[in-house]
Amino acid sequence: MLNPSLLNSGLCKKALSKFSNKKVERTLFWTAIEKERNGVHASEFAANIHKLGITKTRAAQIFKLSRSTLAHKIASNAMLVRTDALAAIRLEKLCSLAEKIVSNSLHIESKGFNAGKWLGVWIELPQPALEGLRPSELLDTEAGASRVIQVLGAIESGAYL
Repeated sequence: MLNPSLLNSGLCKKALSKFSNKKVERTLFWTAIEKERNGVHASEFAANIHKLGITKTRAAQIFKLSRSTLAHKIASNAMLVRTDALAAIRLEKLCSLAEKIVSNSLHIESKGFNAGKWLGVWIELPQPALEGLRPSELLDTEAGASRVIQVLGAIESGAYL
């Protein structure tokens, strides 16, 4: 029989949190594989654009997508495939990471903090860890997006690159 006070201990909660995070990471991994293979609904991409508070035109510029094609696919909720799907997946990863950073924060002001809007501003600011480039200048490639995600991860841990 488990001791109820043990279940409520910080150590137990931390262990359960890590287990839960690993389960979420595995789910996200397989979801990403499925999306790469089958495409992403344009409405998902539009929802993430909205979270950042950027326009569809700006998103098309950042991810090097055809503005008219993107607008048409969003309007008809068509599937984004190939490089368009990869762009949508990159944006989804960024949004998820920003939301994770805020949800894991112990800072009192993290409650009600809009991670998406913050991310929308942050990607437009020159970052020393990116050799002075804005994250938005790198998001059109997998390698660039990986580096941006790495920098965001460093922000969460406090280990600045």
